[in-house]
Amino acid sequence: MIVAALSGAGHAEASRETSAEPQAVDVWFEPFAESASLPRNLGALRVFAGECCLIEPFHQPPSIDDVSKCIAKQLAVRAERARGTDPAPTPPRLWIVSAGVPKTVIDAFGFRPMARTGYYDAAPGLRMHLVVLSALPKRRDTLLLRLMGAGRTLERALRDLVRLPPRAWERAIAEPELVRFRFEIAAMNPADRTEEEELIMNAQQMYDDLIRRTTEEGERRGKLEGKLEGKLEGKLEGKLEGKREVLLRLLPRRFGELPAWVATRVAAGSAAELDEWAERILSARDLDEMFG
Repeated sequence: MIVAALSGAGHAEASRETSAEPQAVDVWFEPFAESASLPRNLGALRVFAGECCLIEPFHQPPSIDDVSKCIAKQLAVRAERARGTDPAPTPPRLWIVSAGVPKTVIDAFGFRPMARTGYYDAAPGLRMHLVVLSALPKRRDTLLLRLMGAGRTLERALRDLVRLPPRAWERAIAEPELVRFRFEIAAMNPADRTEEEELIMNAQQMYDDLIRRTTEEGERRGKLEGKLEGKLEGKLEGKLEGKREVLLRLLPRRFGELPAWVATRVAAGSAAELDEWAERILSARDLDEMFG
C-alpha cells in the first residue's frame, strides 16, 4: 500500500534486494528527480517522500536484532550507491514502521519523540526514524499508515476507510490492495489466519461498496448511451458493463497477468455467467477452474 501511494511521488519498489548478502529491503523509495513538488495526495506518507529512503514495516514490535538487520540493509544500499562516486553518499534514511510500541528498541537506539505524535528520531548520524502505528492520531491523513497496523488500530482504520466518500483518493489506493489481500487470505486455512487477516476477510462492506460503485458507474454510462442512441436496453447493458469492469479489475489481482482470451470471454459473458464468475473468483484455483 505504501508502494502504491508513493508511486505518484517517485520510483517505489517492494522487496528490493541489496548486493551485500541475500537480503531484501521491504520498500525502497527514490523521488523523481524532475519533481518540483510532492503530490498532494500522500497524507502522512509525505514524511517518507522527501528523499531516498528504506521503509521496513513490522507487524509486531521489532527487536533490537530486527532493527540491527535493517541498519545493515541501509549500509548495504549506501555501499551499492557509493560505487564510482567520490565522496561516498550519505546513507539513505531508514524508517522503521511498527504496529505497536517497541520499548526495548526505543531505549537501545535512543529514539526521541518528534513533533508529530507517533514519530521518533534516533541519533542524527544514524538517519533512522520510527513510526508507531498504534500511537498515530486517528485522522484522515494517517489512514493509509494505520491500515498497516494490527488489532484495534487496523479495525478502526478499516471503519474509517469505508466512511470516506466513494471517490476519495485513499479508497482508490487502499481498496484494490485490500481486495487482493482478501483473495490471498481466502486461499488460506481458516485456522492459520491471524486476527488482522480475519478483519480484512470480514470487511465485506468495503468489498460490496467497491462492486456497487463500479456497477453504478456502468449503469450511468449505460443510461447515457441509451438516451443518446434511443435504446431502451441502455440500463441493462450498463449493469452488465459494470459487472464486467469489476471482474477485469479483480482477476489480475487474483491470478496475475491475464491471457487475451479472458477479456474476450468476459466481454461475451451473459448476466448469469458474470454473476457466477463473481462468486467463483474467491475459490477458483486457476483460470481454467474460474471459467470452466
